[in-house]
Amino acid sequence: MIKDAIGILDMGMESFNILPILAKKFKHERFVYANDLPNQPYDGKTEPEILELVKANVEKLRRENLKLLVVSSDVIIEHAIDYLRTLSIPVIDLVSTLINYVNVKYEQKNIVLLAKNSILEANLYQKNFKYNHLYCCASDELESIIRNRMTKTTKSFYTAKEILLPAIKKDVDVIITSTPNLTLMKIEMGEYLKGSEITNVGEILAERMTEAEIKFNDKGRGKIQVLTDTNKKTFRTYLYGEKFPYRIKKPVKPEILATDTQP
Repeated sequence: MIKDAIGILDMGMESFNILPILAKKFKHERFVYANDLPNQPYDGKTEPEILELVKANVEKLRRENLKLLVVSSDVIIEHAIDYLRTLSIPVIDLVSTLINYVNVKYEQKNIVLLAKNSILEANLYQKNFKYNHLYCCASDELESIIRNRMTKTTKSFYTAKEILLPAIKKDVDVIITSTPNLTLMKIEMGEYLKGSEITNVGEILAERMTEAEIKFNDKGRGKIQVLTDTNKKTFRTYLYGEKFPYRIKKPVKPEILATDTQP
């Protein structure tokens, strides 16, 4: 029986699709996924409010005997990175992982950054990329299409074309999907930006995880657990994209943890 776990922290369902990729790569690990369906999106909330929500979800995950935490939402990282850096367990965050990947593989290349408008305004990525040309495209409308299960439709192709218009007919090397589920529109993006790599966030995070200073299990049957008070029937109403096996797990009741942060 696998006792330790790798936690995946999301805001909504934006990175749920990375779980089968990670589970395939680390087949002996127990992955515990948590998001904040009752409170997402965080638009309109103050930073202190967001920080309290993040802390509550991190504590739920830590009661699962975490050895590693992967934060797969750039919205969470924007508002809570200082807190996340105080945790006593290793933390891998989506933003720095993508920045490092792009700067190593695509330094001084032509880049499309697909990100929520709030993330573009926060300048999380742009100030750290080393690029030749950077085209920033707000992904909010594309994400809405994905949530409403309208990919591969006339509307999805039209919207993708409108969003990517600044980069169409340009020599683009890579499209950065800062929200992991944007890969569900790779057909639409590929129609207008042919030959460009579309980042697979699950694969990139998996590669980053191999560098973590933790011991990965070499035996035992891995699993994916979803930490939520929502029943499975209701949870399914939020799903889109590829289906894969997972189990709903109720959060463990709060206990006082001996050490919450590093000294």
